[in-house]
Amino acid sequence: MRTTRVAVVLVLMVFLAGGAGLIAGKLSSRPAAASVVTPQRATLSDELQLTPEQRTTMKAIWEAARDAATQCAADAQKLQRQYDDAVVELLTPEQKVHYKELTDQTKEKVKALDARREAAFSQAVERTNKILSEPQRKIYQQVIQSRLGASGAEPGVGRVPEDGPTPPATR
Repeated sequence: MRTTRVAVVLVLMVFLAGGAGLIAGKLSSRPAAASVVTPQRATLSDELQLTPEQRTTMKAIWEAARDAATQCAADAQKLQRQYDDAVVELLTPEQKVHYKELTDQTKEKVKALDARREAAFSQAVERTNKILSEPQRKIYQQVIQSRLGASGAEPGVGRVPEDGPTPPATR
């Protein structure tokens, strides 16, 4: 259980670091005239008055940090699977069946949490669209698409990989 928590924390840290890298990269690579920001706040690059060379360097720094965080998460996931495999080998056939049931229940709970999170995000986007004018909505949709991908769907932050841990009864 403790190792699962550690893995979850590591995955969350990776996504946070990756998000920070993406944000810094977006902020440092935006041309000032094309940026969409609130009037009260300038971009980080603008606030720091970065030169074009510094913007490029900052982008590279945060992309490297994101890549390192992503690799750490992948390594942690691999380690977690190795640990899970070793623990399963210690179990009796009856215990393996119970472990598989627990794993399946947990996967279903995570899917339900993902659905709740995605619904909350979709509702927030919908509610935001309702308060915007038509020109604002168009800009908002572009921002959503640029940050979340072509589909405009919320990314699976913290999501358990689809294949998940290998159930013990099949190992």
